[in-house]
Amino acid sequence: MDGTLAIAPENLTTSRCVGRVLSAIATAILALWGLARGHDSCAQGQDTSAQNLQSADEEDFPNQKFADSFALINRSTDELGMDSPNPVDLVRAVNHLHALGKDRAIETLRAYVRHAPPESESHKRNGASQARLCCIIPLLFVAKDQNSEAPSPGDRRELAGGKAQPEPYITVEGDLPFHNVSFGGRTGPTRPGQSPLVEWAAKHGRLRAKPLRPIDDPLNAADELCEKLATDESEVTSGYSLNLTMHIRDQARLCIEHLFPNETRKKLDTWMFDDKWQKVKAAAAKLEIRWSETEQKYTAK
Repeated sequence: MDGTLAIAPENLTTSRCVGRVLSAIATAILALWGLARGHDSCAQGQDTSAQNLQSADEEDFPNQKFADSFALINRSTDELGMDSPNPVDLVRAVNHLHALGKDRAIETLRAYVRHAPPESESHKRNGASQARLCCIIPLLFVAKDQNSEAPSPGDRRELAGGKAQPEPYITVEGDLPFHNVSFGGRTGPTRPGQSPLVEWAAKHGRLRAKPLRPIDDPLNAADELCEKLATDESEVTSGYSLNLTMHIRDQARLCIEHLFPNETRKKLDTWMFDDKWQKVKAAAAKLEIRWSETEQKYTAK
């Protein structure tokens, strides 16, 4: 499709190269072992090794057609915000799918549901998880009419006639989608899969009018959001606290952290109290940070 954003996920190419190198090393080791032992089954061992390594790659990306899309989705915000959510990663995933057009976006999301488990494994950061679609789909699609509102991510009712709203774990401020609840953890049964949410988008949704275009100052966006949530009386955000302020500020920091020198980055952490927050804002102001629509990230002049 014309105008498709060419977003190359970081480390994706590197991972594939490493996989090929490992495959070559494994093949060489098996060959030497076969010669030393006098086995004539060396070739068979090589084939088996290559197949095993290839299977490992296919487990991550079962269909190379969707590899880039899956990598971007895996880096986007988890529903519970448990793996250091970065609003820019969510913007990149949404804008990438938007550029595909509705039909290809739905095809990709259906493939992702077949590939990913219902929720993230606790030891895997940026791993495959259908829970990420709970943040992506409400940003990517809007209801065609008022009677076709999206089902709640945990709602298993039939979509026809269902009118449950998605849980508001994302607040968009300046076109930056911040995760707006600071969770300490989660217990209970595994979340249901998100196939109903994808099928709602296919049947009742249309793509948002324009891609997300984040504000040039993500730190100010974080301040604006914190001020709004401080007076928000909704059920989810009424427990506004210091933890939530740190959660939102940390997301803004992650948006632009790559622009700071290494020495500055070492001094930053998730607990951005007021004194450190003001220093970060002052350092950012000197960089004249801007959002790049072509690179889909923040850049400095």
